[in-house]
Amino acid sequence: MQKRKFFTLTRLISVAVMTAMGVFGRIAFAAIPNFKPTLAIVILSGIAFGPASGGLVGALSALISNFYFGQGLWTPVQMFAMGICGVLAGLLTKCKFLKNLWEIVAFGLFCAFLYGMILDTWHVLCFVRPLNKATVLASLSASVAFNLSHALATVLFLLLLAMPFLRRLRRILQKYGELEPKE
Repeated sequence: MQKRKFFTLTRLISVAVMTAMGVFGRIAFAAIPNFKPTLAIVILSGIAFGPASGGLVGALSALISNFYFGQGLWTPVQMFAMGICGVLAGLLTKCKFLKNLWEIVAFGLFCAFLYGMILDTWHVLCFVRPLNKATVLASLSASVAFNLSHALATVLFLLLLAMPFLRRLRRILQKYGELEPKE
């Protein structure tokens, strides 16, 4: 059995293209708060290319798009949150989950709220003072509309993009001999 390389040229180019799409999607929808296709693109990258590629697309999409939106203390947290969603998508795909559209959409909904929870928790721990029940609830309630918008966007973009994207991405992997052998 031949050992597979961690990142081949095909994978690197695919990660670069998906990252560019994630960045463009985030910037193109800048006028609508938290309504971006980026998380959907990260999830699809994880499903198609595996956990490492999905995590890389997520982290790089957050980092690079923040050159437009503004870098700050939140950038590493956004990179982590987006990256972990891509990693989870890749891991669940390896476990034979995320095979049909509804599983992918349900996972996207979960990831949107996970992303929001990670950023909201970080915000509360770093910026809310005094840290008590009232201030924490006020801060978390202020983020509900943003998290709902992000979840709605992720679900809509996955409904529209998941199957066409995955067919094309798998075709690219198959064409260049990158698909994992069937067991």
